[in-house]
Amino acid sequence: MLRSMADNGSTSPVVARFSRVLTKEIEARGLSQRQAATELGMSSRTLDRYVSGERSPGLEELAAILRAWPRMRARLNYVLTGKGGT
Repeated sequence: MLRSMADNGSTSPVVARFSRVLTKEIEARGLSQRQAATELGMSSRTLDRYVSGERSPGLEELAAILRAWPRMRARLNYVLTGKGGT
């Protein structure tokens, strides 16, 4: 199980929600973080920073994630507003 560190209170609410949604998506796909990074076309370190809440993706990176994993689009409103479910 991946651990999201975004709940530690040191990140913004949007970054924390993105981290949780991304972590859940990786787990739902049954992937390791390394496998997920490969699918998303990014380094394992970059993905680790997103999962930990240390960093959030820019618009182009977010668009690439949403293209690769379209199911996450439905969760984007939650990430941005905190309304709805994960």
